[in-house]
Parts: sequence; C-alpha cells; structure tokens
Amino acid sequence: MTIALDKILTMSAQDYVGSGLKVKDGYNMVGVHFLVEASGGGEILSKIINKFASQVPDNAEAVVNYQTITSANKYRFYVQMSGTALIPKRA
Repeated sequence: MTIALDKILTMSAQDYVGSGLKVKDGYNMVGVHFLVEASGGGEILSKIINKFASQVPDNAEAVVNYQTITSANKYRFYVQMSGTALIPKRA
C-alpha cells in the first residue's frame, strides 16, 4: 500500500500533531529515504514521488519534514527524498 501524496508534508511533526500532544507520546517515528538516478530524460517527478510514497510504512498516518534535493550533471540527474513517517502508537 502506498501513502496518499497529500499526506507527505513539509511541516514539522509538532506542527502536524498540534501543541496539545507531544509527538513522542502519540507516534513512533521512522525515517524514510529514497534516492533515484536517471539519465536520458529520466522519469517524471510524479513517478518519482510515487516511488518515495511506496517506501513509507503501511501503518503511517503521515510523512512530515519532507525534503527533496536534486542535482544534475551533463548526463544524469539525481533526486533524493526524505521525511519522517508518523506511525500512531496503539493504546
């Protein structure tokens, strides 16, 4: 299962949860990282972000602190994506 793209957020975990709850009390946090190298026109961004989304644990509620770094040279480009998956703790 892939997390919905609208649940991949650039905001912090604390902003997502709100000021009333400490993140560590309600969620387990797991780092999610993805790197792709492409050449000859490569993959379009929507395909790449869907691959990142597929790396998120199935039980994650959202990904926060999402960042993308891109770089390129004459023949290839690289896209690195990372974020923190928030997985609700079970009561």
